[in-house]
Amino acid sequence: MMVIRAYREDDEKKVACLPCTLFLDTSYHDDVMTKRVKYENDAICLVASEDEKIVELIDVEIEKKLKTLCAASSHRGAVIGI
Repeated sequence: MMVIRAYREDDEKKVACLPCTLFLDTSYHDDVMTKRVKYENDAICLVASEDEKIVELIDVEIEKKLKTLCAASSHRGAVIGI
């Protein structure tokens, strides 16, 4: 069963390994992060885990000023980074 929960600081090393496995057979194989991205704005940070193994990071940066992240919208929005 997949569980979505809040990101915890002790998840950092597990999350850093995700791009390695996801991008291994793609042209992004060298896009290796050692730490989670820190956003300028507030963000909602979640992880998806299955059998207690983190399988995805879900980061949502929240726009404070209109059209600074979601330029195509006339409303405040967010950008999801997976």
